[in-house]
Amino acid sequence: SGKNHDLWKAVVLTAAKYGIGVENPFDFSGKVWRVEKDTVSIDKKSIAGTLDLLKDRSLCSAPFKIPMPEKAVRLLLSEGKEEARREVKEALSEAARLLKKQGLLERAYVVLPAPENDAETARLVSAVRGILETGFRVMVKALPIGKLDRKGVIWCVPWSRILEKAPRVKEGQELWADLVQERSLCIDLQGDRLRAMGFLAWSRGVTGFLLPGLVGWGLPGSGGPWRNPAGWSTGKAAESGFYGNGAGFLFWPPSGEMEGEGYVFGSLRAAILREAVHDWKYLTLLDRAVRRARKDGASLESLKTARALLKRARELSDSPSAAEIKKLRREIGEEIVRLKKRSE
Repeated sequence: SGKNHDLWKAVVLTAAKYGIGVENPFDFSGKVWRVEKDTVSIDKKSIAGTLDLLKDRSLCSAPFKIPMPEKAVRLLLSEGKEEARREVKEALSEAARLLKKQGLLERAYVVLPAPENDAETARLVSAVRGILETGFRVMVKALPIGKLDRKGVIWCVPWSRILEKAPRVKEGQELWADLVQERSLCIDLQGDRLRAMGFLAWSRGVTGFLLPGLVGWGLPGSGGPWRNPAGWSTGKAAESGFYGNGAGFLFWPPSGEMEGEGYVFGSLRAAILREAVHDWKYLTLLDRAVRRARKDGASLESLKTARALLKRARELSDSPSAAEIKKLRREIGEEIVRLKKRSE
């Protein structure tokens, strides 16, 4: 409410300019969910008010999560809680119905944690299948589980693990990179490695990034990011893997205080990340153009340049020079245009 509401709205609008979606644009969980003992339900009036805000596509044009209270998640994954699980599913079904009515369901997803043991894995598989039946997509913060082959699952895996060995996902599923411990998002490092993410993500089948935060401006008493840009590297926050200047935020507040007048400043890191996503889009367009041309009967020889560019993109190092990236992207763009003209 008040200034903080205006500031948060400014964050969402600024994020949209950088091609970044805020996963929880407004308070969805605190008011909507009611969890008492083993009973779960949703407040329809609260959810309707939240959905009215989400209808404004300028505020939320990207995928967004439907966060569940921790207790509701535990009930989904606990043994012998069938009645509670049914209530969670019914609550999600009602939320899905309201989202679908307003044309928002295709952008929403529910997040579940990684299972800790075999028994929990079995319950997770059952829970995901149940949630998918409500119409939601489900993000699981874990490596792909073979038993879970349904469409609509988003596997969210640490970026470092994907760089080591990209996991394979089933058809109709997605692979997102979790950047929560990615140091190239910090201020003190060269931007080339951050820019290379688009090429590296495409070559490994990544279709989305989950950022650790846009406005993690430090712990109380840290002085705010203008005075202490390493605010997340102190105290308990450091134990969660936040480290380095700029860790936890990509936008700057309008003053040293963590309240504002309804605007925030972007960062060079956000701009570089936006270009990395554009690199990914260029590669995706070229790859699709090649596949489409082959389907239409084009010879491998006629696609030699396009295939060579895709090969160079796959073999790009994790720290290429800015000049190398710009040259490759320009050539990819020119080839996309050439193939498009040829198909007309």
